[in-house]
Amino acid sequence: IFNGQPISFAPEGDAFIATVDTSTTPDGVYTLDGKIIKRNRELLFELPSIKVDNTPPTVAILSPLAGSEVSALPTIHATYDDGTGSGIDLSASVVLELVRLLPGSAPAPVVIDQNAIRKDESTLVYTHGEILPGGAYRATVRVTDIVGNSSEVSVEFTVVGTLPAVSILSPFAGQIFDNGQPLIS
Repeated sequence: IFNGQPISFAPEGDAFIATVDTSTTPDGVYTLDGKIIKRNRELLFELPSIKVDNTPPTVAILSPLAGSEVSALPTIHATYDDGTGSGIDLSASVVLELVRLLPGSAPAPVVIDQNAIRKDESTLVYTHGEILPGGAYRATVRVTDIVGNSSEVSVEFTVVGTLPAVSILSPFAGQIFDNGQPLIS
């Protein structure tokens, strides 16, 4: 019996296999009860509880903010929570993607050093280790809980272009001119 409704079992060898569709069942912990009816006797017994989780985790990117301008070494800070769900396996279920948005072409993936991503039960923090060229970018954080419920959030931001390097070749430091104007190049 699941959620007050009988469940049909299929024999498999000396055991019985039961399949329960929980796709429309509200999240929570449910106790299963067994009942065997044979002629004029009933045997009631308790089965292990099951936890139903049909709700995906919540995800939010705290920085950068949508539409903001950031340095060429942006830091991405996201939070996530699975509430009372099945939980999140950090090793494979929290993914960060970064792409450069180029006008007139497909987004260009940016290589992320996976070892530089710091994750815990509820937070992801990543600072890109190489200077990014100026332009538009999109960061996406995708979180999947242990039973496969997934959600993602994206934010678009602009990396302020790097300033050009300036070097003075002439005049040299300490050089003296007799008359006229020096040529600065």
